[in-house]
Amino acid sequence: VEQKFCVEHGETFDFSLIDRLLIAGRLFWFYLGKLFWPTDLTIIYPRWQISESVWWQYLFPIAALTLFAGLWIARRKSRGPLAAMLCFVAMLFPVLGFFNLSYFMSCPPPGHQFAIFRADHFQYLADTAIITLIASVAGWFWARMQPRHRPLFSIGVAAVLGLLASLTWAQGHNYRDTESCFRDVISKNPNSATAHNNLGNALLRKGSTDEAIAHFEKTLEIEPNYQFGQYNLGAALVQKGDAAAAISYLKSALAANPNHSKAYYSLATALAQRGEMDQAIEYYGRALKLQPDFPDAHTNLANLLLEKGESEAALAHYRKAVELQPNNPGAHYNLGVGLVRKGESDSAIAELRIALQLDPAYPDAEPLLRDLLARKTQP
Repeated sequence: VEQKFCVEHGETFDFSLIDRLLIAGRLFWFYLGKLFWPTDLTIIYPRWQISESVWWQYLFPIAALTLFAGLWIARRKSRGPLAAMLCFVAMLFPVLGFFNLSYFMSCPPPGHQFAIFRADHFQYLADTAIITLIASVAGWFWARMQPRHRPLFSIGVAAVLGLLASLTWAQGHNYRDTESCFRDVISKNPNSATAHNNLGNALLRKGSTDEAIAHFEKTLEIEPNYQFGQYNLGAALVQKGDAAAAISYLKSALAANPNHSKAYYSLATALAQRGEMDQAIEYYGRALKLQPDFPDAHTNLANLLLEKGESEAALAHYRKAVELQPNNPGAHYNLGVGLVRKGESDSAIAELRIALQLDPAYPDAEPLLRDLLARKTQP
């Protein structure tokens, strides 16, 4: 799946064997450390800059090899620690940097030295090996301690478990919704372009357009060539009505990805806001060529065609919008308006009635319907 559908090649993944060993050693201690000291957890960690010329980065794999050498020597007394650590590494092995994973990239600038390599969810299964070892050690102590010490030992274990449970509850609070999640990421990793971009999307959905724009701008400050940030900032500016500022960002997004139907749609909307109708019609058409089941593009294109007097073409797009969204009162209302403009009053009345059945308070539908019915009763 990674090789066929995900980004798993190119300069971002151009690691030497030494690079990969440095990454693996550092990841081993990162995951082991997070298991025993789970602080500053986040879904997007700051980037590591991996370099063969930095001496201290070699300490991680050397320390890991030293640990395994010690466990190998100690195996005559107990093979449990060695077995647990080997299981831990075996389950982590696919994500220790020896294989290219699209998750490692996380929108880097050119150069693999800025890639991201770690995520908490990679270690969930592997942690069971170390947790089993800890439980075995606790059981070993329990079996050998004097009975009078066992209640105190039990209280200590319960206290640790209670602390971990409370930390889990507190961490879960950060994930209660998308906005909370990415605000938490930014508090711990303020230079994450992905986090600013995703928070901007959440704020835009909430209607906080200005704050969303600020985060999209921060996204591009961190990663100027990040196409999702370019598109989202452009789309947010269109939503705000600042078409002039939006156009350059949307064109940049399309230069990076010419098959982005929503970028064509937003660019068309920006051009329509500026009165450039012919270009807007062209770009709505491009959006629909890439995504034929795009109801908003059909509706907006129909509106422009109707303004130009091309009622037949407009009605075709209005009808397609109704076909795609049969329960959308706005689609039926727009089709009704188009039919009125073409002089098909009976068909328009039928569409307006459907719109009002779906939403009795739909703006303008009832007055228009009343007007059409009144005209029919006139001699």
